[in-house]
Amino acid sequence: MKSLSLLCLVLSGCSMTSLYPDDYDPWDSDVEVTSDGGDAAAPQGPPVVATDIAITEVAMLQGVKIPLMKDGATGTSAYASLVAGRPGLLRVYVKPSASFRSREITAELTLTDAKKVATVRQVKLTVKRASTDAQLDSTMNFTIAAEDVPSGSFTFNVRLMSAPQASTDGVPAQYPADLSSAGIKTASSGKLRIVVVPVRYNADGSGRAPDTSAAVLDAYRTAFFEMYPVTAVEISVRASINWSGAINADRSGWSEVLNEIIDLRAKDMPTSDVYYIGTFAPASSFGNYCMNGCTAGLATLVSSAKDSSLRAGVALGFGSDTYTTLAAVHETGHLHGRKHAPCGEPASIDKAFPYSDGSIKTWGYGVLTKELYSPDYSDFMGYCGANWVSDYTYAALLTRQQAVSPLEKGLTLPGGEYRFVQVGADGNVRWGRTINFPAAPTSNPTSIRTADVSGIIRNITGYYYPYSDDLGGILLVRKSEVAGKRIEIDLRGTTRSLASQ
Repeated sequence: MKSLSLLCLVLSGCSMTSLYPDDYDPWDSDVEVTSDGGDAAAPQGPPVVATDIAITEVAMLQGVKIPLMKDGATGTSAYASLVAGRPGLLRVYVKPSASFRSREITAELTLTDAKKVATVRQVKLTVKRASTDAQLDSTMNFTIAAEDVPSGSFTFNVRLMSAPQASTDGVPAQYPADLSSAGIKTASSGKLRIVVVPVRYNADGSGRAPDTSAAVLDAYRTAFFEMYPVTAVEISVRASINWSGAINADRSGWSEVLNEIIDLRAKDMPTSDVYYIGTFAPASSFGNYCMNGCTAGLATLVSSAKDSSLRAGVALGFGSDTYTTLAAVHETGHLHGRKHAPCGEPASIDKAFPYSDGSIKTWGYGVLTKELYSPDYSDFMGYCGANWVSDYTYAALLTRQQAVSPLEKGLTLPGGEYRFVQVGADGNVRWGRTINFPAAPTSNPTSIRTADVSGIIRNITGYYYPYSDDLGGILLVRKSEVAGKRIEIDLRGTTRSLASQ
């Protein structure tokens, strides 16, 4: 990530503030009944479908808001989809008529899966005003469990019930209008698997280990699960490694420790969907390390979903604070092929990002913490805070997750020994280490010219991985193709040469 002199300034105000009134808990009023009648309490008096109040919108929040209906029409999101097997909050927005008098309203939601199994649920709310996004207690809220979002599709309908009104000249408050069922498609996803690698820092003689306590792992798990469109997050801690090189706030030393984690992952040979995150504490505290600004994380941009070779990143490991957690979330986003959101002047901006200020532009929701996030929050792939995930990034992460998950059972491309060519921020190149990858790299094929001692020239293909938060990157070339040869690489319009080794 970019120097945290900016992040420290903006993230200091990014604590999650609840938007609930102190005395309100909508989940306590979420009553489930069975489809054969159940035993939920009935409204006082014979219940009828209300006619002096309207349903204006129905939306599901699984991380970002996804409209299911708005103003009577089927709702759509420009980017995000509902994820099967993922919990959420279904909000029913209401608008009282001019003649409406405040009273208790019961919302009745019927969910029907592909096997025609229906579940009827009710929530009650004393309605006083029209619903708004910002006021969670102004909508009728249904907590939706993961198993209630089936694979493929489901249908729903909803109606508002109350005791008889004095006036019944309005239209029934129900959706669809004829109380048929509205069909909703769901997208498949899978688990996000992360291995945390503790790096013991020996450059200052301390042997300091990063914080990998249960509280820190819980903070990682919560952040990843709430902002990534996955069905579960599995986080494990690997045996620690020792590191004697300096890892400085000015970015020096970061690429070297990243290469070590890449090498370690290749040697461990995990399944192809596993992401390695090396964490370390190169000072006694975050404040001491970052007093003048600092780097908080580094990864390469992995553009191909088939490419497992470089699914590894590094991040500060000072504890469960926002900086540590966000650094891991941000760098793993790069490993999912995400470039930067346009906020805070980062390098490698995603030119397709739809919101020019890098904000999320739609409402966000933490499915575990039950927190709302306003559209003014910044996407976590930018350099600004406070941070949440936009519907654009959420959708892109889902696309990558869908492509990665089927590769869990094995490696699909033959690997081999690859030589690293380190590309500096200034464009200069140097030979790096050799790593034996179980699977071949595939990202960003790059033409390289080689010449042997007899002067025979031929072109080969390398694979370039730009660094996530800095200029420069890693070029991988098959060792057998460059052994004893001089190579020439065209980088940003300039030809760079490396002598044979």
